[in-house]
Amino acid sequence: MIEYFLIVPVLLSIYYLLFLLRIYSGINHLTKQLVRKNLKLFCSVIIPFRNEESNLQNSIDSLLDQSYPADLFELIYVNDNSEDDSEEIVKKNMGKGNIRLINSNGSKELSGHKKIAIDSALKIARGEIILTTDADCTHPKEWIESMIQYFTEDTAFVSGPVELENNNSLFNEIQRLEFSSLITAGAGLIGAGIPTICNGANLGFKRSVFNAVNGYEGNLNLSSGDDEFLMQKIHSSTQYIIKFATDSKCLVKTKASDTIADFINQRKRWASKGLFYKNEKLIFSLILIFLFYLGLIVQPVLIYYSSFFLYTFLAGFLLKIVFEYLIMRRSKKNLLPSIDLSWFLIAEIFHVPYIVITSILGIFGGFNWRGRKLRR
Repeated sequence: MIEYFLIVPVLLSIYYLLFLLRIYSGINHLTKQLVRKNLKLFCSVIIPFRNEESNLQNSIDSLLDQSYPADLFELIYVNDNSEDDSEEIVKKNMGKGNIRLINSNGSKELSGHKKIAIDSALKIARGEIILTTDADCTHPKEWIESMIQYFTEDTAFVSGPVELENNNSLFNEIQRLEFSSLITAGAGLIGAGIPTICNGANLGFKRSVFNAVNGYEGNLNLSSGDDEFLMQKIHSSTQYIIKFATDSKCLVKTKASDTIADFINQRKRWASKGLFYKNEKLIFSLILIFLFYLGLIVQPVLIYYSSFFLYTFLAGFLLKIVFEYLIMRRSKKNLLPSIDLSWFLIAEIFHVPYIVITSILGIFGGFNWRGRKLRR
């Protein structure tokens, strides 16, 4: 009787294979994107911050050192109820360039803090092109100039590449590879025409389109998702194009988690928004992918009842390893050249249980962020 259930892991493996092939195809498609070289538009860069006193100076230095003309961009730092000396650090630098400092309109009790902080800045921003990034990021000299070139007339949203800084520890290397896989998946899905995930540490959008789709309305009750909800809303309700910036000069670097607990807490927060996507097909797809990963944990147990589960487990796991490696190798060539694939097999061992655990924990919510205890 139990053999009848063998069809389930087989079907889930086929679905996951098709999902990976879409990503691979999407990455190849990204090279065909149109850009407008030497485009000069006024740009507002929004950087929300909360308790970032150890990172803000590096952020400010990298953004003031941009190659883009200083009279064509402004830096808006938004204080999201910081409890350290972050605000003082920004104030000390305000005479060095076009830096503006405001306080977020959000209170400590509300959800959606980052969305509210960005929205507060948008009310005073001068640019039609809005770039957002995080206060713990550093940017190449040509970041603004390179991101701007992707905004053709029919483009409303640009997701940019992000990588974790390297400190040469094993934990850091595994984090870097796992994070690169998320960025790669997001890029590939954008290239495939089904934009799903992106990273708020590096993205841009047209303010007029943001206003046309009512911005973050409808998901302000969630702490995460300032990036993905907006991208998905623009894709589903307008005819504008969503792009991923493949230019290496757009690559932003950010901090890795210091501890495993911090890492799990961050991934829980990211996973908590998945069931709140507006696209029901997308939610169904995520559920099937989760079940594929869950199956890789359950099937070894079921071998006790039927040896056939050994074969479905090995086939599914090998499929995952082989095709994810091919995708990451393609990403190393086209998107993220600093990926170190020598750690790939080690990362794969941890990938399955980590996805299952953080997905389940994310459903129930409850995590810490910058000294805040949040439900979701």
